[in-house]
Amino acid sequence: MTPTLAIAGTAISAFGAMREGQAAEAQSSYSAKVASQNATAAEQRTHEGIRRQRRKDSAFTSKQRAAYAASGVLETGTPLTVMADSASQMELANQDKLWAGQTQAGQFRNQAAQHKSQAKSAKRAIPLNVGASLLTGANQYASSQL
Repeated sequence: MTPTLAIAGTAISAFGAMREGQAAEAQSSYSAKVASQNATAAEQRTHEGIRRQRRKDSAFTSKQRAAYAASGVLETGTPLTVMADSASQMELANQDKLWAGQTQAGQFRNQAAQHKSQAKSAKRAIPLNVGASLLTGANQYASSQL
């Protein structure tokens, strides 16, 4: 093996190791960004869904009151209990939706953190992989000279 070929092969191998590490870092960084955006989108969808549901709940409550008033029922005793129970159930459903949305957003944030960690690891590994390629090339050249 000629020294020029050994140096060229080693350089190409080291460059490939560097580019591979950079690509892994870029991919993980991109995945982290997407996961963060998904977390934000999940929160926004959740809050918008709850806002719309509360609007529907308010309309239902208004219709319920109007129906009681139209039939001459006072909002005391059993009718008041029914209205309070309806309001309670509607709010509980909204809180369940909020919890589910926050859980989903948290999962996306965990994914983002994991991808960020992978990006950092890939970046830290670049000099090690380049060094390993250089040492392997030097070892192969030295072995061929024996």
